[in-house]
Amino acid sequence: MNNKLEDMSLSEDKALANALFGKEVLSKFEAHNRLVEEDYFDRQAALIIKATKNKKAPLFKIGSYRKLAIAAALLTIVATTYLYLQKNRETETVPAYVKLEEIPISEMENYLNSNEALAEIDWQTQINNEVENLETLELNSPANKDSNKLE
Repeated sequence: MNNKLEDMSLSEDKALANALFGKEVLSKFEAHNRLVEEDYFDRQAALIIKATKNKKAPLFKIGSYRKLAIAAALLTIVATTYLYLQKNRETETVPAYVKLEEIPISEMENYLNSNEALAEIDWQTQINNEVENLETLELNSPANKDSNKLE
């Protein structure tokens, strides 16, 4: 049954090829192409030139973009001025490091007085409390032993 279907499809394909590319079809196609006149393209070019001869192409008018050009120029001037001023602006130079001995005592006192949280701390009492805590700390307790050491 498959052979019959293949034979039918093959014969249909042959018929279609003859219908598309047969001698009769090709001769009709050539005859139809010969109907076009020899000076067809020359006349067509002349008609196009005649139709476009009276029409003028619009010229680019700068007047219609005048406001936009002025705004762009002003914006460019403002942006350039801002960038120039930012570049030339002198910044306060801060040294990379400062030695503690170079800072005056009066400046340290002013800083501590302005930061009340630091000024209210009784430093000596806090240090003494920490020293006492370290002294009473049991170094022999198992929690404080170094587990990486071998004894």
